[in-house]
Amino acid sequence: MQTKYSEARLFLFFVVQLSFGVWFGICQELENWVTADFDATDGPILIENSNTTSRPLLGPLPISCCENGWIRFENSCYLAVRQRMNFDAAEHYCYSRSATLFVADSVKEWDTIRTISPNGFISWLGLANFGQGALWQTKNGMDISYLNWAAPTGNEYANGWTQYAICGGHFNAIDGGHSYVRYYVCSTPLFAICERNITHINLQLYLSEQKKIQRNNKNL
Repeated sequence: MQTKYSEARLFLFFVVQLSFGVWFGICQELENWVTADFDATDGPILIENSNTTSRPLLGPLPISCCENGWIRFENSCYLAVRQRMNFDAAEHYCYSRSATLFVADSVKEWDTIRTISPNGFISWLGLANFGQGALWQTKNGMDISYLNWAAPTGNEYANGWTQYAICGGHFNAIDGGHSYVRYYVCSTPLFAICERNITHINLQLYLSEQKKIQRNNKNL
């Protein structure tokens, strides 16, 4: 009875924290792939083929409003990174700001956020292709067939894919020109779009962490 009461209190605490706009980060089990340090011959690592350990929670982070330079859309904040870096560096840059590379969950989000990147330049997305089709980094990404690909989605080679060009980027055209998504060599220095998202919350992990804190406090 005491255990159920404690869990209920923890859940209530979680709800209260969420109501104040606190984000506890994206957990690795919600991701399709992770990255490690790599050069032009390497790329993101598929979760099922990786021995990497889970990253710690990226929070808490207040998001009642987005900080200067970030743009708010629904429940997320977005940053157009105007510093050129390779794919791995761009993802680590986003991680350092409690964010990930941009993953569009809907066509509306995609059409809105892809336009914030600098006109006439390419920005990294949370998108990669390991030879079996395009894959968003997080599992809630929209159907990739709705992206504005440079060529029809069935023709990966026409979209720039090679053994080394597996990382997805978006070219934002000037003055309403043809913007498109295609693949680039992961070591190419490009801009990026970062996203802080409060919808990817792992409640069970959060409750588990709170229980550990409780146990540690009892042992003090």
